[in-house]
Amino acid sequence: PLFPPSPPTSLTLSTSIPAPSKSNLTAVASTATLTYTAHSDRSVHSITHGLYDTRGELLPTRSTSPPTSCLGTLSAPVIALEVVANQLFAACLDGKVYYLNLEEGGNGGDVVFKEFSTKHNQRITNMIEFQGKILTADTGGFIKVASPSTPSTPSTHPTTYRLETPVISICCDHPTSPTSPTQLFVYADGVHIHRYKVPLDGAALGDAELINVNKGGDTHRSYRILHMALSPNSDYLACQTDRGRIAIYSLTTPMPTLVRSLYGHQGDDFFVGLCYWDLSGSRILSNSHDNDMFVYDVSTGDAKQVITGSEGGEGHKAKIRDMKVFGDTMTTAGWDGFIKIWIWC
Repeated sequence: PLFPPSPPTSLTLSTSIPAPSKSNLTAVASTATLTYTAHSDRSVHSITHGLYDTRGELLPTRSTSPPTSCLGTLSAPVIALEVVANQLFAACLDGKVYYLNLEEGGNGGDVVFKEFSTKHNQRITNMIEFQGKILTADTGGFIKVASPSTPSTPSTHPTTYRLETPVISICCDHPTSPTSPTQLFVYADGVHIHRYKVPLDGAALGDAELINVNKGGDTHRSYRILHMALSPNSDYLACQTDRGRIAIYSLTTPMPTLVRSLYGHQGDDFFVGLCYWDLSGSRILSNSHDNDMFVYDVSTGDAKQVITGSEGGEGHKAKIRDMKVFGDTMTTAGWDGFIKIWIWC
């Protein structure tokens, strides 16, 4: 079999938390004890929700109204949040990136964010952790990589790469060996995914291996890739598309090969589609244009769960704007004004 069998557990709602701001949620990030949210009014908040045990129980107490704190208001709405090296990074629509040292925390409304060394002249489309650094990409085709600052080492001027077309989606693996190059996957608006092997010394990207996103290998663009995610063992690449399909490519063959297509979603060009693997590498979690969240068994291609907010369901009652996996938990942020934390049990 290509994929391991799916464990006998289901994605279960652990807690549902009202958003700390009444404006629309735009991004979310999580750690074991905290969830960070960004909103269309440019504010960023923290929610202290506690720890979870193996059964998904919140320790020491389970609260639907955990303490929250406003960490600041930035120069523009935030499109992405990431936690790297104990710092919270926020990428804004105006091309600026801010960071907050989580060891210092925030003081209820006081602006403690600092402007990061990375600055884009066009709209940022992606922000991810890359080789322990922060990688951002924009609609002008620029990719910038910069190291987080520390008390003894200020942030360096970012390394900049330039592609010919806007960057739509980007992801990378995290090699366990410090000498191994990082695989960087970039989808620009077209028919190919570009795979680069980037050495740790920050050298030029070099030549890309092109992965044709069409099954027949022709040059007709049948769909647009909205989000990409690598499996835990880096053998498979899942691509969420705007045509109600998640395409999974095997990276173990000389030429990357389409090995599975997952169906059931509704999507369009304006839909923020996301997909993530679970830790076992046997399931994919994704959001849908019609507010639902899907859990797929990758070995069979079937949707094991469709989590909806309609008819008394525990899902969101409006579009899921962002999703993040942290360990064995999933955090979702919806335009219904709720943050939901899910666990496997």
